[in-house]
Amino acid sequence: MSPKILVIRLSSLGDVVLTGPVYKSLKAHWPACRVTVLVKPQFAAALKGHPGVDEVVPFAGIAAALRMIRAGGFTHLLDLHGNLRSFFIRTFAGVPNTATYRKNALARRLFVSLRVSSPGLQRHTVDRYHEALAAWGVPRAPGMLSSADFGANGATRGASKVLVMQSAFLGDSLLTLPLLRRLKEVLPGARVSVLTLAKTADIFRSAPWVDEVVLDEKRGVHGGLTGPWRIAAEL
Repeated sequence: MSPKILVIRLSSLGDVVLTGPVYKSLKAHWPACRVTVLVKPQFAAALKGHPGVDEVVPFAGIAAALRMIRAGGFTHLLDLHGNLRSFFIRTFAGVPNTATYRKNALARRLFVSLRVSSPGLQRHTVDRYHEALAAWGVPRAPGMLSSADFGANGATRGASKVLVMQSAFLGDSLLTLPLLRRLKEVLPGARVSVLTLAKTADIFRSAPWVDEVVLDEKRGVHGGLTGPWRIAAEL
């Protein structure tokens, strides 16, 4: 029987997009498998049309998710969210084969609180997603993220200027560094700029893959209702 696989990655948009290579690996290993993704409704559109995804189910609460899973006859459950909510779903879903993504949460807290760095935080999220697949003997398929999987049709070819917007927490900014390194690898001639907050600017200024850091001054000139238009004009 071909595997019926449920992947849980509820949010946020960037993390949902980064699950793309996982579906390719699953389909390469089990060509006839069926892949269903459980995701919050506001991010579901990001995966619709992905060649490795057969079904996208909007998350409507734990109880509804458990009913859907139990009725779905899934043989495998891949938890790429790795929080208390997904733990609860995974534990009570009754799926025989489960695998879980490890977030390195302790390492992130140590860096945010004490500036103690860890080599694990330098590894790309896509790499750590694939570590979960290793429990099932699923190797990583060739290639990384492809814009064509999300309807871009190769729009990034020949890109000369790339803007990455990261104005979240310190830990999230740190996790953006592997993405920036990968951008430089796939677009070696591009100029990479990062829009970020003053409190996280030094992380990006010290990164060799960043050509420019642009400050998002939410409490200054970029604040208020007209702030987004001001910063857009600067960019």
